[in-house]
Amino acid sequence: MSVYRQWGATLALFSTLAIASADLVQTQSAIAQPPSPPELQLAQGLVGQCRAATRDIFIYSERSTTSTRLRAIPANSQVTLADQGSGGWIAISAPTAGFVQAADLRPCTGTQPQPGANLCRQLTTALNVRANPSETARIVSTLNSGQRVTLRSAEERVVAGRSWVEITGPTAGWISSGVGTNRNITNCPGGTDGTAGRVCRVTVANGLRTYQSAGGAVTGSGIGFNEAVTITGERRTIGDRVWLQISRPVNAWISSGFVGNESNLTPNPCR
Repeated sequence: MSVYRQWGATLALFSTLAIASADLVQTQSAIAQPPSPPELQLAQGLVGQCRAATRDIFIYSERSTTSTRLRAIPANSQVTLADQGSGGWIAISAPTAGFVQAADLRPCTGTQPQPGANLCRQLTTALNVRANPSETARIVSTLNSGQRVTLRSAEERVVAGRSWVEITGPTAGWISSGVGTNRNITNCPGGTDGTAGRVCRVTVANGLRTYQSAGGAVTGSGIGFNEAVTITGERRTIGDRVWLQISRPVNAWISSGFVGNESNLTPNPCR
């Protein structure tokens, strides 16, 4: 009888230990569960924040490099975040609604860079300011010939053969800077340009062709390897290719290479 009591006591002890162990494992599991990651809490405030491009990048229509490229923007251009990001991509609402790779962005500096004289342009004809770079976009206001505007950047966007620039003043929006070689805007008289007059050298062994306009007809005999060119500060992106206007050794346009890989000139990029 005493043997049964001892076995009963032993079984009871094992049962108690098993229950205690289960409770202990459950408690440790509960303690080991991490709190909500701080990134998630921070991400809730990303919408509307400013970021700057670390290099020349594209804005895509979807979260994929195989989706439509909506627009190319140069390094240091600022964008406005529109969601918390997913899969290495993040939505933006400005300068164009779309998606960019989060790794290509950095925090904006404390203040918006003040536009210099190189972003000043004077209209040679009256122009409509539109909400988007399109002839059918909503008209925001109308500017008179001779009026000055301030560009957001020197980049031009070509849509259906027409060039557009985004302006920040006197009214925010887009104006048509011209079609082909016909220009609606010029550099402001008497202004100094932070990039105009900069000298770069050709790094392409066979030299570079010169063009009448960005992506236009070939003109002249071109520019040889290691020859110096002087840029005017006018810069356009058409498709994947970047174009620079030069004033020396000839007045023409040359390609500095592809977006994100402007390897035709040194220093790279030449701007």
